[in-house]
Amino acid sequence: MGINYQSEYALHTLLYISRMASMGDFKTPALMGMSSDQVIKIVNMNSQQIHDMSALSQAKFVSVQFDHDALDVALEIIQDKTLRQQKIYELLTAGASYPVMKYLYGLSTLDVAMCKKFLNLPKGEGRPSMPNDKDLDLLWDHIKPSDLEDNANLANKLLRASEKTGLKINAIWLTLQEWNK
Repeated sequence: MGINYQSEYALHTLLYISRMASMGDFKTPALMGMSSDQVIKIVNMNSQQIHDMSALSQAKFVSVQFDHDALDVALEIIQDKTLRQQKIYELLTAGASYPVMKYLYGLSTLDVAMCKKFLNLPKGEGRPSMPNDKDLDLLWDHIKPSDLEDNANLANKLLRASEKTGLKINAIWLTLQEWNK
């Protein structure tokens, strides 16, 4: 016979409630619809009693319902965060420096260092060598100083320019800053 998902859910919920209340959080169980007396009784149960109680879940004393609209929003937020993290990793791998990452994503030096460590990238590479005239002409074909005003697409433009020119993003960034002056 398979695991009864209702019993399993009840067990984890009861253990969660017991842990929260043991740490002084009575608000969470109250938000879940429990009275203070019920919470105190659960806190005073041993793990076997909680397990036995969870087996009574066929009595439907606990249930979960999802707010579909809120769940869709949460899923979109997670997807956006994942895409943002992937873009950050792409930029750092392509040679983006702290000033670029601060400008685009508001990252701190610690954030950049942690990402670089995760990606096994070198910590600091110093100032990049500036592109030669041929590289500058090629770069101009792919990115312009006015692109700095388009934050929404700037990361993609920097990545594309780096890919097309072979220049590291930190060199492209410094060039854009010079052109912008």
